[in-house]
Order: sequence, then C-alpha cells, then structure tokens
Amino acid sequence: MAGSSIPAHLSMIIIGCFQLIGSTVTPFFVEGSGRRKILMLSCATCSLSMFLLGLYFYLDLIGNPIVDNIKWMPLVVLILYYIGYDSDCHHPYYYYEKTFFAGLGIIPNAIIGEMFTSNVRSKGSTVTMTTSWLFGFAVTTAFGALLETVGGHVAFWFFSATCAGAVLFTFFFVPETKGKTLLEIQDSL
Repeated sequence: MAGSSIPAHLSMIIIGCFQLIGSTVTPFFVEGSGRRKILMLSCATCSLSMFLLGLYFYLDLIGNPIVDNIKWMPLVVLILYYIGYDSDCHHPYYYYEKTFFAGLGIIPNAIIGEMFTSNVRSKGSTVTMTTSWLFGFAVTTAFGALLETVGGHVAFWFFSATCAGAVLFTFFFVPETKGKTLLEIQDSL
C-alpha cells in the first residue's frame, strides 16, 4: 500500500529480525523500570509510529513530492511500532511466574494477573481477556473498511489518537504493580 521498493516478504523478515532483537534486549531493562513506565512508553511509541504512518499516507494522498524520497519510511515506522507494541512476547521467561516483558501487547496481561485476588482472578482475567480479544477482532475486521471509507491517513491517525488515550489512561488510572503485594495494589486502586 505504501509503494515501497522493498518486497513485502523481505519487509516482514526485516520486521521479524527487529522483533527478535527487541525481545532479546528488553528483559535487561524492563524489570528495573517498572511496568507502568514501560506501558506508557510503549503506548507513546505506538501512537507516534501510527501518527507518522498517517502523515506518510496523507502526504502521498495530496501528491507531495517528498513521498518519493521517503518510500522507506513505512517500513521503519512499522519496525518502531512492532518494537513498541510487542517487543517481548516470545521470550522464554514470559511463561514463568517472574516475567520479563515489555510492550502494549504484553504488560496488560501481566497486570491483570497481579490486580485480581486469587478467588476472582480466573473470572476477572477471563472477562478482561475476552473483551481485549473482541476489540482486537473488531479492529482487525474494521481496518479494511476504515481504509476504504476514510483513507489510510485518517485510519492511522485514529489509531494514533487511541494509543495517545492509552498513555493518558495509564498515567491517571493504572497503578505500578512491580514489587508490590496484592494488598498494596488494591490500596492504590
């Protein structure tokens, strides 16, 4: 869709390599930083990357000649997005109780497990994850129609605004759970 000179299959290999690098590096700094800060950074990274992708498609729509010089930009922006969104979902430590993770795609799952008491954890996690998957399905399903209806630039700017809203939501409502007991987390809520 972006008109890149790099073939799609090669672009996906490049993105996959950067995801691998991200998942190798993040365990070394996430545990020291705290989940809330990393979640805000991840949401901000996703917001910035979607904004830049929307800007690229807007410049392409209006026929700005600069687009011919930045055909590489969508690939770089998608690499940035994937690193910010889900930089560590395949790390082997993810499956252990003491997890190492980073990104909007992983941290909410860990926070869910830390915020519910054991007697409601399964029900609370089920409702939360089902809601998350339903929204993911809705976004995936509606994306093509959104592109056709309003254009790529508006679609990506909408997603950028959504991620910016997630930064604000995290800042004002999500407590830091790193190193806290369940009682301390519930007190902060």
